Amino acid sequence: MEEKGEKYHPNHQFLIKDILYAGDEGGITCLLNSEPEAKTVFGASLTHLKVADDHPLVDEIRDYQKRRTLRLALQDGKNVKKSPSTKISKKKKGFGV
Repeated sequence: MEEKGEKYHPNHQFLIKDILYAGDEGGITCLLNSEPEAKTVFGASLTHLKVADDHPLVDEIRDYQKRRTLRLALQDGKNVKKSPSTKISKKKKGFGV
């Protein structure tokens, strides 16, 4: 955003124009507009967005953010303590084997 000369306050509210899944490496990506009629769209990982407390999916989004952050930390080899409520399922080989 800064490269395009656009600066926003960290609490600026953006409109979600579209949502994409960028695979295991990229996770869920949101395409954001600063205003309804803005032609410029920015991409941001859902992992890094703040979600309003009154958003209808706030619990699901925050759960995703916690799990995704933990996965990324483990992938980077960081020593992370998992909370009892954070579960990461192991990848299965084939069809449930």
